[in-house]
Amino acid sequence: MSTRERRRRMSLSDISCGTPSATRCTRSATGAASCLCLVNIVLQLLMMDSFFGGEFFSYGVKVLGYSEVPQEQRMDPMIYVFPPRH
Repeated sequence: MSTRERRRRMSLSDISCGTPSATRCTRSATGAASCLCLVNIVLQLLMMDSFFGGEFFSYGVKVLGYSEVPQEQRMDPMIYVFPPRH
């Protein structure tokens, strides 16, 4: 096998690991994608909180507070957001 054929058969990982500029580019792209994912998660949390009228972030704390109350006296904290139909 000639040198030319070996170069053509190299995998993408061999090429990207072999050149420092490609590695930097890959790291930059991965970092940018991770930052975009984080921004997406934060925006979704804020949108959920606004959709539920500010009850989304405080829901877990309210549920923990109701765990000490007997079952007969408990009331679902989300009843303010989604009132039951009668």
